[in-house]
Amino acid sequence: MGRGKNFLKMERLKLRYYPDAVLRKKAEKIKNFDAEIRSLAQEMISVMQEAKGVGLAGNQVGKLKRIVVIGIIPEILEEPLVLLNPEIKKMEGSLVEEEGCLSFPGVSASVRRHLMVRANFRNLAGEKMQIDAKGTLARIIQHEMDHLNGVLYPDRLSFFARKKLLRDYRQKRKTVSLTAEKKI
Repeated sequence: MGRGKNFLKMERLKLRYYPDAVLRKKAEKIKNFDAEIRSLAQEMISVMQEAKGVGLAGNQVGKLKRIVVIGIIPEILEEPLVLLNPEIKKMEGSLVEEEGCLSFPGVSASVRRHLMVRANFRNLAGEKMQIDAKGTLARIIQHEMDHLNGVLYPDRLSFFARKKLLRDYRQKRKTVSLTAEKKI
């Protein structure tokens, strides 16, 4: 039976949650800067905004492509930013701050990150770009680029802090699952 033209349309992207195996995979470099990648970027921005996130990497929606979207940050970014094939070229300083992740809803932890980063990337037209980021934006770029390499923020914690975060996360997931089952 035919499914029509819409069959080839991109399925609605869904957030992937730990322990989904796609979160541990390394994303592949983007070679074609075409309508498909622009559509993926727009869809990722929508998913990120709906989830009230500040950043999202391809892995987090099941796409193993080196794409990062970053949301509006008052006084820093006036519109969402899309980084294709990002690479950090320079890092300075460090700061420990609280960090969360859309793939680990309901938990957060203090993570050490570089205070400033310089990243090279391609924009949606495939043009080479560079960004010097500090503070919150630098933190988001590092966090999302970790995702592209299969690294999750609990990996950056001490053994005991990671163990506690994962225990808290599993407990929250169990509570959410039980609550959802009771409503059915």
